[in-house]
Amino acid sequence: MARMLLLGFVVLLLAYARGAGADEDSPYFLIPAGSTLVLHQDIAVTPPGAVVYIQDGRVKNYGAITRYYPHCLLTVVKPAAATQTVHPGKFLIYRSRVETDPVNSGAGPAGNQDIALGGVTQNPQIYETKLYLRSSSQPEVRRLTCQQLGDSASDGNYVSVRQIRKVLGALASLRLAPP
Repeated sequence: MARMLLLGFVVLLLAYARGAGADEDSPYFLIPAGSTLVLHQDIAVTPPGAVVYIQDGRVKNYGAITRYYPHCLLTVVKPAAATQTVHPGKFLIYRSRVETDPVNSGAGPAGNQDIALGGVTQNPQIYETKLYLRSSSQPEVRRLTCQQLGDSASDGNYVSVRQIRKVLGALASLRLAPP
């Protein structure tokens, strides 16, 4: 885990050194604090969870998400016994970060092992862009995490601003603050 975090940091640092960090279409662009997420429609968070999945501009259940394509999770502070509604409004993004998490493909001794395809070892990772949200009118809304599954050998990338906007569709808008 520490090795993957260090690798992610080095990749991010190299991308910024080459100027990719200034391009919002780059998967290495870090969304600046002070940006806003504007929600345009009510979103229902149903029990027992505290998360809503969004892909292709629609709220979906976990089973309907295609994990290899960008999708977002809107998270509230804690699960509730009744449906919680997140109402339209503006949410300040006070912090953002990127992370990779290894995929746990199942229980048992083989659950976290790398996959060998054609002699090349694939190490499935979830590439996450976490946006920490704040709203005085809706303090229970915690975070928007946009992510996709990839492998570190070939296709692993964080979700770009353009991809986040596509995932959100008409549900919400992402407005960037100046860097």
